[in-house]
Amino acid sequence: MIDQNNVYTALDLNTAQQTVISLASAQGIIIQSGSVEEQLQNWLAQFLVESDTGLFKSYQMQFNPVGAEIDLQNPNTPRLQKSISSGYLNLHNATGSPISVTINSIFTAPNGNTYTTSSNIVTVPAGGDSQITVYSVNSGISQNLPSGQSFTSAYSLTATNPQPFTNGRDTETDTEYLNRITYNLTNNSSQQATPTAEKELMVYYKIAKILVNNSSTASTLPVIIPPNGYIPIVLFQSGVTASLAEIQNALQIIANRFEFGNPMAASTTLHPLLSGTIYSGAYPEVYYIAPAQAVKSTLTATLNVKYQPFIDANEKLNLANAFATFFAQNIVSFFSGASGNFSCIFDSLIASPITTSIPIIASQGIDFEIAPYFSIEQIRALISDKEQLSVLVGMEYKSCTALSFILDPQVGTEATVNLNISGGGGTVLDVDFSKTALFSDGSSWYDRYMYIDPNFITITVNEVA
Repeated sequence: MIDQNNVYTALDLNTAQQTVISLASAQGIIIQSGSVEEQLQNWLAQFLVESDTGLFKSYQMQFNPVGAEIDLQNPNTPRLQKSISSGYLNLHNATGSPISVTINSIFTAPNGNTYTTSSNIVTVPAGGDSQITVYSVNSGISQNLPSGQSFTSAYSLTATNPQPFTNGRDTETDTEYLNRITYNLTNNSSQQATPTAEKELMVYYKIAKILVNNSSTASTLPVIIPPNGYIPIVLFQSGVTASLAEIQNALQIIANRFEFGNPMAASTTLHPLLSGTIYSGAYPEVYYIAPAQAVKSTLTATLNVKYQPFIDANEKLNLANAFATFFAQNIVSFFSGASGNFSCIFDSLIASPITTSIPIIASQGIDFEIAPYFSIEQIRALISDKEQLSVLVGMEYKSCTALSFILDPQVGTEATVNLNISGGGGTVLDVDFSKTALFSDGSSWYDRYMYIDPNFITITVNEVA
């Protein structure tokens, strides 16, 4: 460096750094914190952007590519193209004869979007119900639908979607593509990518979890993960029958985020896996994903209440039904569940029990997660609260003398789990889906989640003196 007296002095790295920072500050350029090399690199990047001259335009193009230039610079991370939407329909046959839905049948949504059964075939029994997976005929985000839509078709069937149609997307814009590439490059390390991979998966699927084994030895039961392996678990609309179109976004995200394929490739009856090939590098790689599966639950409870003397029989019944509805709705809202009717049995002191079927609103619960942990005591705490009880003037909640929550994995002859509390305190149990051995082979329910059908909720409101 030559100073104001024309004296040359050799620069070391620290002096050069301070000189650059000083010059940058004088020009109004802010230097980011970090190592010397990072600071110099940041200053150079800002200088190239600020100095938009013919000499530096080729460099600037690398920092701000547009259009096809982005694709050319990122051959191993292709631009996401338009994709179709998918979901499933509940089909009800009110006629006296079975109805067969054939391949490539069309169902039309209220907004005019059309959906095909593709290669799916189902027979809806007379007076019965069936489910069928459908795919949008056209691509794009506009093909996604909220739940609760009524569809028309060539069949004498009532068709509705109990859950939203998802996975439809438009082709990535330049901005979206650049943001995703930058995000991948700055966050893409092997197992450290787990949180960001989960976050990106939930953009498409809402419910996702990745279990990682950082050890050089295989993890032991109840969750089996190979050495330095991982298990992505994703809730797909069609569960274990999800098609490649439904799981392709998940496969691509896992391929982008992780530096190695998932070695957990042993699909079993208890823990089935879905797989697909991704061409993100020089060689095709197969990735595996565990589809999350619902655990069926049955809840029964006996709640004791006391009424004020001035309450007549009809009002007692109304208060009992309202109280039971608070509890049932709290349960569905906590675990997540479908719309449907639960049964409330009011057993008064002077009359025969009266059973009422009461509707419950569907909810994606606050505890809607894969492999949850909960106890029977948490469920009992959902019976009511002071704010809810204050609405029920003339009735007083006394106790819960029986509460049973039966969990059925719906796999072959696997045993159910019964969380229960009996009178006088009884035994309070809890269950951890990922840490408790719940299957007969010693493995857990790490790939299961709770989902409540109100039709399996029965609440008895018992009047006491």
